[in-house]
Amino acid sequence: MAKINKLTDSFLKSVKCDNGKKFIKFSDPSIKGLYVFVYPSGRKLFKTRQANDTYITLGEYPLLSLAELREIAINSHKLKAKGQNISNAKRLKFGVLYDEVLENARKSNLAAKTIQRGLSYKEGIFKSLEYKNINDIKRVDIVNILKTIEHKSATLQKAKIWINKVFEYALQLEIIENNPVASIKNNIVFKKPNQVIHQPTLLDESDIKEYINTLIHSDIKQSHKNLMLFVLLTAQRPGNVIKATWDEIDFKNEIWTISAQKMKMRKEHNIALSKQAISILKNQYAIKVNDYVFAGSSKKGCNSENITCNTNKRLGYKGIQSAHGFRAMFRSIANEKQLEHGVSMDIAEQCLAHEQKNAILKAYNRSKNIELKRRLMQWWGDYIEKLAGKLS
Repeated sequence: MAKINKLTDSFLKSVKCDNGKKFIKFSDPSIKGLYVFVYPSGRKLFKTRQANDTYITLGEYPLLSLAELREIAINSHKLKAKGQNISNAKRLKFGVLYDEVLENARKSNLAAKTIQRGLSYKEGIFKSLEYKNINDIKRVDIVNILKTIEHKSATLQKAKIWINKVFEYALQLEIIENNPVASIKNNIVFKKPNQVIHQPTLLDESDIKEYINTLIHSDIKQSHKNLMLFVLLTAQRPGNVIKATWDEIDFKNEIWTISAQKMKMRKEHNIALSKQAISILKNQYAIKVNDYVFAGSSKKGCNSENITCNTNKRLGYKGIQSAHGFRAMFRSIANEKQLEHGVSMDIAEQCLAHEQKNAILKAYNRSKNIELKRRLMQWWGDYIEKLAGKLS
């Protein structure tokens, strides 16, 4: 084993393994037990020696800088002193663990939208933690970060779930000894928002009629009108409508099936399509340009999720009617006119893909009740068309 007085970047860049050797190794004078293995291929691996004279690889130079590799080596010594697995030395940074949690979420088929939200939190409100050793992150640090979004209760809750996932993951790997997120009680630590903001919707029949007529007779692109009408007629989440693909549509049986991966509750969802909704789909199929039902202007993908907000803004209904608000419209009117359509609100909740909290009803509702859904959704389509006239 060669000896050197000081391990530097210039030395690492110039050193080579030749003369037919499998490798050459150097000890790092600054850290006991840290070695650099140099191979004929040019690879340079940093390894730390264990008591049984075996080595654990900590990282490769220059993929990791000399400073980063030394930090990992120091961490490995700390873990070894605690009797913990030193292979975790290169996973102590919060950002590294967060990436592993995201990757595990992808492998478990968590909805792409949910994973994207988790990534946005990592790159946004948790950005300052990325390069911190997770053992150095205190409860107060997490509280102070979350307090910046306490006025957005839904965002606060979702962000807290993601950071909790990271600490729980580190806890299971025995990288940390306790999870500081677990002791943070929202109702005690954070201020309650002044008011709960609901998605705006119209409930008066004359207002609904006026909205639909305004949409139909506007100079907005026809495919955008069709998208808005389809959201209204199906009462589904705008994101699911925007990302709907033609292979999800069964024209013969008049059913739209959304896969579990795309659904918020991670369960396949079957939507019975009314005659009015089918008519909208046929109009869209006539101008089909790609696999998406509501293709974007680029003809390579779907529309942006901002399309519904922008459409309502152009119509003059910003803050008055939202696309997501169509779901509340459907639920409220279906409940009010239950005697008219004769279908229980349990079925209406299933049409909306709402999670059934009652355990008995949840078990009972495993059957898709597609015919009852069809009856209710056709009533809804007829109700809308009766208000506003022919939609397409």
